[in-house]
Amino acid sequence: MDSKSVQSHEELSNLREENYIMELGFPIPFLKQGIPPLDPPMPYSFGFSFWDFKSIDKLNYFYSVGIVFLVLVIINELIRVFMNRQKDIST
Repeated sequence: MDSKSVQSHEELSNLREENYIMELGFPIPFLKQGIPPLDPPMPYSFGFSFWDFKSIDKLNYFYSVGIVFLVLVIINELIRVFMNRQKDIST
């Protein structure tokens, strides 16, 4: 997940005027979030918040879940093959 850091109140105001949207999600961004309505001390970093998200792209979410699941399955199979090969070598 990504985060944004601002150094001054002026920079924060500019981002709000530009309707800055942060795209979050891995490996494909699927969540869009705006800037939280805060007046924090500076410098300030903001990131994911359940309360400030604008939209969720469900298709990108399922693609991301599928990609992560596929990578985990491949890693699991590679480990299994490697362990079986080690087992065969030791016998």
